[in-house]
Amino acid sequence: MAGFVAWLVRYRLRRVAFVAGLFLLPITSVISAAIIVLTADLKGPAEAAKDMVLAFVVLAVVMLLPAGDASPVPFLVSVSLSWSIALLLGAVSYRYRSLTLVVQLALVLVVAAMLLFVAVVGDVAAFWQQLLTSTLAELPSDLVTDLTAEFTAQGITTEQMVALVSQILTPAFAVGLLVSSLMAVLLGCSWASAARNESFGQRFRGLKLGYVIGGFAAVMGILSLFGFALASGLLLIVSIGFMLQGIAVLYCWAEHKQWPGAWWAAVVLPLVFMPVMPVPSLFMGFGLAATGFIDNWYTLRPKTA
Repeated sequence: MAGFVAWLVRYRLRRVAFVAGLFLLPITSVISAAIIVLTADLKGPAEAAKDMVLAFVVLAVVMLLPAGDASPVPFLVSVSLSWSIALLLGAVSYRYRSLTLVVQLALVLVVAAMLLFVAVVGDVAAFWQQLLTSTLAELPSDLVTDLTAEFTAQGITTEQMVALVSQILTPAFAVGLLVSSLMAVLLGCSWASAARNESFGQRFRGLKLGYVIGGFAAVMGILSLFGFALASGLLLIVSIGFMLQGIAVLYCWAEHKQWPGAWWAAVVLPLVFMPVMPVPSLFMGFGLAATGFIDNWYTLRPKTA
């Protein structure tokens, strides 16, 4: 891996080609952001910013080519958001060499973005309901008929399904943004550590979110018990960070007890395959988040860690 990283970061045009090209593919867009984190962590945020601007110009030119009636603006906004967050997180890693601080910042950014969205939009459920209704109206009539028949078979109407989805879209988008940002950070920082011949595992095992985020999570948990939907969404966001801390706790025990390397698969695979096996994934995610939250107040790691 260190050899590939050295080959990748050696020339700017090579980095720009990978950053721009990988974002065009939906599965590898996270790797595109991870390369920006890598460059910022290794060469500094100024170099990563130059790469980002050049890659953005390349994508803008490609998207402006006559390839249909779809507007390129939403795609370019998504590119700007993803790469800007990656650049900021990579710059913090370059300056402070602290994975904990980077994860804390990612959580704060996504929480702030969700609060800002709610403050600007107001009634977010009505906003998404109007957007979904207009989207359904633009779909082909045969597809709408099939969707209506599917919903009817489940015992609900199209209007009820739209209303239900509208309630969960805001936290769903926030969680998606956070997960993609954290994946880019973990990949980029691990590659940078490999290039420096440093141990990324040591940085990861030291992950601890701290009392401020822990206190925020506790308050959001209490408010969610009283039916505050916004608090439930914010708690879900912070829980992603505590899931990472829970994995760090297991990592400490794995090093202490010398567990076989396959223990990673038992933890990560249920989370990766959440769409096809939701129940095991939810149990695994809840267990990891609870472990990380408890460790935040009462250390669950072995003393040697």
